[in-house]
Amino acid sequence: MAIIELRTISFRYGAGTPFEKQALQNISLSVDRGDFIGIIGHTGSGKSTLIRHFNGLLRPDSGQVLVNNEDIWKNPRQIRSVRFQIGLVFQYPETQIFEDTVAQDIAYGPKNMGLDQETINQRVLEALHFVGLDDSYLDRNPFRMSGGEMRRVAIAGVMAMKPAVLVLDEPTAGLDPEGRRNLLKHIEQYRRKTNTAIIMVSHSMEDIAEHVQRVLVLDKGKTAFEGSVPSVFAHADELMQLGLDVPQMTKVLLGLKAKGYSVDTSAVTMDQAEHELLRLFERKDHE
Repeated sequence: MAIIELRTISFRYGAGTPFEKQALQNISLSVDRGDFIGIIGHTGSGKSTLIRHFNGLLRPDSGQVLVNNEDIWKNPRQIRSVRFQIGLVFQYPETQIFEDTVAQDIAYGPKNMGLDQETINQRVLEALHFVGLDDSYLDRNPFRMSGGEMRRVAIAGVMAMKPAVLVLDEPTAGLDPEGRRNLLKHIEQYRRKTNTAIIMVSHSMEDIAEHVQRVLVLDKGKTAFEGSVPSVFAHADELMQLGLDVPQMTKVLLGLKAKGYSVDTSAVTMDQAEHELLRLFERKDHE
């Protein structure tokens, strides 16, 4: 059974006003435990609007959002409990951090869940370590830390609630390559250890290709493509027409194929492309 399921949801901003805008139209998505799903699309395609439906920050005009097969809007008074199950981390961590110390900030969610202090302390430490920070950060003021460290604290604050689904909006934006790799490594370790489903919005096609299992592509609030990473990036020309990029390795292989080389263009990561190129050279050596 899916943890969260969207059934043909549609949403308009400013409904009934001269500024009405259709933001989402008939979007469907199913997320199972342990899934790692990427959401991509050009600016204004509806990505941020979509993820705000997962935990009830926005209510669809039509369609259903189900968590554990229950419509989250069947009883609007229960929306708060949904937000403990579907954790959302916004793109800018300063919008979610407000306590004086890292420990207090990470503990905020578990406290609101009514947990005892011993459990809260344990969850704070676990979440802190999950994002790659050590105990020395506990008493630090989060507003005096780097942007990358603040982002880790914001993610840890949601992890501490142990949600069934962790939704990340551009988690690596603004980070240097090493910071991106480290953060995504810790997120992947967290997913594997806890079997939490991860939904990640990203403009980095390399991050999407390297980490996620399935991709949802949005265009003007509609689903343009949905499927496995290789099947989606096989539509390289169409994706670029939508204003999106494709992984660099995909571009390399597509270029080789255009020149007449027999290569598998479904390889999207560095390791996969390396394997495919070695296979190509081995064939050439035997000719």
